[in-house]
Amino acid sequence: MSNAWIGSWLFVIGSFLFTGDASIDAFETCSFRAVVRLLACLLFTVGYFLLMPQAQLE
Repeated sequence: MSNAWIGSWLFVIGSFLFTGDASIDAFETCSFRAVVRLLACLLFTVGYFLLMPQAQLE
């Protein structure tokens, strides 16, 4: 396992945490800004997960 692979997974986990926070905010306030923030977090998390580097087998 390389440092880049570990760092990528930590980044994805952090993105999931921000997405969770945005979803709680969107359901509590139900404002346009909160929904846009939730959508942005979801797109960012899914996009990064799809572009995450594959683990290199040595």
